[in-house]
Amino acid sequence: MSDGDDWRLTERLHAPAGKGNPFAAAVRATRMPMVITDPRQADNPIVFVNDAFLKLTGYARDEVTGRNCRFLQGPDTDARTVAAIAEAIETHSDIACEVLNYRKDGTTFWNALFISPVMDEAGELLFFFASQLDVTERRQREQIERDKIEAAVASRTRELAAALETQTALLHELDHRVRNNLQLISALILLETRSAGRDQTKQDLSRLRERMDALASVHRLVVRDGEEGRFDMANFVRSFAAEALRTRSGGRARLDLDLAEARLSAAFAAPVALLANELVRLSLDHVDATEVHPMLRLGITKLPAGKFRLCLAAPTSHRPLSATATADAKRFVEMMARQLRAGLSWEDQNNSLCIDIPARELEAGQ
Repeated sequence: MSDGDDWRLTERLHAPAGKGNPFAAAVRATRMPMVITDPRQADNPIVFVNDAFLKLTGYARDEVTGRNCRFLQGPDTDARTVAAIAEAIETHSDIACEVLNYRKDGTTFWNALFISPVMDEAGELLFFFASQLDVTERRQREQIERDKIEAAVASRTRELAAALETQTALLHELDHRVRNNLQLISALILLETRSAGRDQTKQDLSRLRERMDALASVHRLVVRDGEEGRFDMANFVRSFAAEALRTRSGGRARLDLDLAEARLSAAFAAPVALLANELVRLSLDHVDATEVHPMLRLGITKLPAGKFRLCLAAPTSHRPLSATATADAKRFVEMMARQLRAGLSWEDQNNSLCIDIPARELEAGQ
């Protein structure tokens, strides 16, 4: 197509004076690539391109005129962007996007594309006008910056992983030492229990050893299963109760468990473990104090306002749980409840001991 043909194409846009029209001259001469398509023809073909478009894409004018602009697309062109452009054409809407296009020689460039419909006075669609801008260098700079950021993140991640590995090793070493110390204290208490002369002293030392065992158990749970400084009270009660029933009651006692998940801060693991130990011990003592083995239930229930209820009940027993608990056990339970700012209630009607632990308030006040 000759240069003279270019001017005739601008006249098809209803330019009143052909070469004398300053708008047509500006479109033809501008360094911004521009395209005009005719949606009234089949497949909305190109009817005008300026020299800047031909320079950008590497095509000759007669190679692009009469074709739909999709010839600029290629294997790596984003299908979602292509669909958005097609929708804008279909709905006669403006669209601005960046799309990966291909030159005649197969090289790619990032095209900042703007398409707008051109209407006549009656609102009828005449043409689509599109301008392009090669933003490849900017996209490449952005990719280089992203690569730098990703490399920095990867490096920092490796550093954190190494630090975490070191911290984990230290934690396991600390866990090993704590367990050894707890076992040593438990062994010393056992020696004192064996040499104690009075039955009451033996019972007191035995109870103290059980409390040490509870602390050791919850410590293992927190180290093994702790996640972000939290532990599941239900998991502890389940495992601790099973062990206590096996070793202390010889299978005489049955304790039905109904335990909702109760994740608490690891900071409160020790008093919770000691409370659970007292409830399990109370259930065993209650079995020993009755001729007919009662049905015992130990449960954890979620309450409103971020609370959990830890409750031991013996609904079929005629003997009150409060009568089974020793004065020392009651004082100890009350002390642990105060440490947790928990509500404690002996309910004779249901024959139960319930402790309401305000988990959310505890964590807010740490």
